[in-house]
Amino acid sequence: MEGSDFIYSAPTSGGKTLVAEIIALRRILRKPGCLLYVVPFVSIAEEKVEFLRKVWGCLNIGICALHGEDGGLVMSEEIKVSICTIERACGIFNRLLLDGEANLLRTLIIDEVHLMGNSSRGYMLELLMTKMKYARGLGLIQDSQIVCLSATLPNADQIASWLKATMYTG
Repeated sequence: MEGSDFIYSAPTSGGKTLVAEIIALRRILRKPGCLLYVVPFVSIAEEKVEFLRKVWGCLNIGICALHGEDGGLVMSEEIKVSICTIERACGIFNRLLLDGEANLLRTLIIDEVHLMGNSSRGYMLELLMTKMKYARGLGLIQDSQIVCLSATLPNADQIASWLKATMYTG
């Protein structure tokens, strides 16, 4: 699991969020670079930031919420974790590519990846993962990891095959 892409599908209350938080912390403490934690809603992003700042406060890890049009692009040595909505994650990644800074992104965690099936927002998740895979292939990103979480992912095996990811079920 360390460093390799994977999908974790488990029922509600199956520990997906805890798994994601452990992976995030391990990656931040062991590898240089930043992490995008993608959630579907602004309220979840705000809650996650508040929770992680409280739990990880003593570690002095920069954490911010990015959503909508507020704030600028925030990925730096000071801000290690950016929790953002799907739309904002796409914008951040596009900006990193344009600025030649894609290698800042070491970990992409997508919570509720089953939203790929959503007719209005799903394509953005697929596009985000496709761009990350492509950037890796070009050598623009090294030593990166994509982590996908879902309680209701009917085609997890297909997505795992497409990502060349390991699939875990709980």
